[in-house]
Amino acid sequence: MRTATNTQLSGKASHRCEGRRRHVGSWTAKPSAAATLVQARPIARNALHEGVVVYAPIAFDDGVGSKTRPCVVLNCTQHEVTVFPLTTSKRDLTRAGWIPLVDWVAANLSRPCRAKPIPVVIERRELIVVIGELSDRDRRAVAGDKLVLP
Repeated sequence: MRTATNTQLSGKASHRCEGRRRHVGSWTAKPSAAATLVQARPIARNALHEGVVVYAPIAFDDGVGSKTRPCVVLNCTQHEVTVFPLTTSKRDLTRAGWIPLVDWVAANLSRPCRAKPIPVVIERRELIVVIGELSDRDRRAVAGDKLVLP
């Protein structure tokens, strides 16, 4: 003897789950991306001064794509921040002009880094989080190697 399925009885596709009927395609709403962005708070301008280490998306040299990386703040205006991106790449350790950070642990970095001596200007709202601050020795090394800022 054959029994009727839920589809045959109600005309809608559904599954039986512990005695309750759940229609196929039903779902619970996730928070929208806009709602998530509203919760994000920009980093206060007074928290951004020379020598602060932040995470920010930095565009690749060829201009296609970006990567979130630590950066050292050089200057902050109302809407823009000038930074030196940091790298941990061993390939970049031999490049001339790159500034090694001696007290990287004090700056709350996970491994030895070097600062790329080419300033990058990004919007302040793109900064992700402040992670630390350079020691006086590293701050002097980075500040002494500043290029002419745009």
